[in-house]
Parts: sequence; structure tokens; C-alpha cells
Amino acid sequence: PTDSLAVRQAIRHAVDPALLVHAILRDAEPVAPTLFAANVPYADVGLAPVAHDPARAAALLEAAGWTLPPGGTTRRREGQALAFDLCFVGPEAFQKAVAETVQGMLLKVGIAVRLVGEEPASFYARQKSGEFGMIFGDTWGPPYDPHAFLASMRAPSHADFQAQRGLPEKPEIDRRITAVLAETDEARRRAEYAWLLRTLHESAVYLPISYLTNKCVQSRRFPPMPFGPTQYEIPFEQLRAAS
Repeated sequence: PTDSLAVRQAIRHAVDPALLVHAILRDAEPVAPTLFAANVPYADVGLAPVAHDPARAAALLEAAGWTLPPGGTTRRREGQALAFDLCFVGPEAFQKAVAETVQGMLLKVGIAVRLVGEEPASFYARQKSGEFGMIFGDTWGPPYDPHAFLASMRAPSHADFQAQRGLPEKPEIDRRITAVLAETDEARRRAEYAWLLRTLHESAVYLPISYLTNKCVQSRRFPPMPFGPTQYEIPFEQLRAAS
């Protein structure tokens, strides 16, 4: 069912990322209206956030022919149920909680989600093979966003390639990614990134939830610990005892 743009758009309207961030992350991270935050290079292109609107989601599904049978909870079209797998890493508490909440949100508009929690090896095998209806993923953060992350979208071994595979624009997406990586004219580079990010946003392939925020817990015996340039770097050499 997620081959359909209308279904993907309905999912975006039915799920409330703000509620997920508030109830599960306790507001520890900002809500993500788009794939990349606006402070990522070339990502501030004025994309309109998708409103949480279950009524709009239901209307999109109705218009696409997905109707609820009398007394039923799952929409159907031409004998096919509006149902698919949502895959996550079983031991990851955050992913499990989000998956269960998303399942409940989608059921309210007539979409049945089967939760598939697996060990990491099986999960990442699904990302590579495309055997999923929805699956968890992350961008790579600095210094890899957006350049290296978009470059990986052209590789069939990545979940992003598999998620985009059925898009009619996929050949053009891959061609433009290859071109922008070699583009040296700043204006043309910005224009190419704007087209890419707008196309991915409008295709509703992604359901952004939150922007990852590094957190630090430390003793009061030390002054505030600075963060490194990437999430994996901790500048211990700057740590000093408080006077």
C-alpha cells in the first residue's frame, strides 16, 4: 500500500510527531518537520511542515478508494487490506515505544500496522532488501549531512534507496545527487539541493520525528562540559575541575 502517494500522505497527516516527542522523549529533542534541520547546509529551503490532521488523512484514503467495510477497523480496496509491516530493532526501547504509538495513531484512520521487532542483524538486512512497509532510520549528522547522506541514497544496499525505489522521480533524484556532489557553482548547488529536498518532502517517503540532540550528565565538580563537532567526539582534554 505504501507504493501509493495518497497512502504515504495520509500516514504523514495521521501521525503526530509532536505527541511522540512529548510523550516518549519527554521533550528532550525538537520536533522534526523536515528530513534535515534548517541549520544543516543547503537545507533551509522553506519546506512547509505537514500538519497533524487525521480528518485529512481519512479523506485522502477515501479519495484513493480505501474504504472501511461495515463494522471493520481496517480499510480495504479491491479486496486488499490497507496493512503493512513497521520494522524496528526489538531491543531498542525508543523505537518500540514509537512503533506502538504510531500503530495506534494509524489504526484510528483505518490503517493496520503489523509490528516487526527483530535483532539488529535482521533489521539491517531488511533495510538493504527493502522488505518493509515502514522502517526506522536516521540521517548521519555532521559532517555527513547532507552530502554523504544523499550520496548513499543511490546505493541499493541502503534503506533510503529501497524506500525511494518506486518513485517515478527516482532516476532523476539519483542523477541530480550525482551532479550536486560535483557542482562547484554555489548558486547551482543550492538550487539542486532545493529541488532534491523539496521532491523528497513532497513524495512523503519520510516521516520525520525529531532531531537528535546530544545530552550530557556530569558532576557539579566540573564546569559545563562542551560538545565536540560530531556526536561521537567528547573533548575530554577541555575538562577541568571547577575552582
